[in-house]
Amino acid sequence: MKAGMSKIVRLGFWSLWLTLACVSIGIAGKVRPTVQAMSEVSFTYVCKSQGRVSTLKVDETKQTLEWLGHTYKITETSCGRAGWHAERDGTSFDVCSATQGYASFDLPTGTVECELHR
Repeated sequence: MKAGMSKIVRLGFWSLWLTLACVSIGIAGKVRPTVQAMSEVSFTYVCKSQGRVSTLKVDETKQTLEWLGHTYKITETSCGRAGWHAERDGTSFDVCSATQGYASFDLPTGTVECELHR
């Protein structure tokens, strides 16, 4: 190898390394928001009460809970691992999740038990 070639090879290596490092940083910077955007802010549960099966949807972004054709405004509550206080037209109840995938709430007609739909 000629004397001048070793400098070119070294510069070429560092140039390639620097390019790859910048690309990696750029990719990591673009992937991170995507991962954050994928974190769940809405949940769909399949619920059972008195032999009836229904769907309960919680959307934390819109701060709504949909159940039995009605939409309730929600606020977070401190029951269980995660919980929501739902209100609509003077009716309110607390939905509490004790473990990952399970939630329940009490109504005058009985307890409604729900499993997270995956």
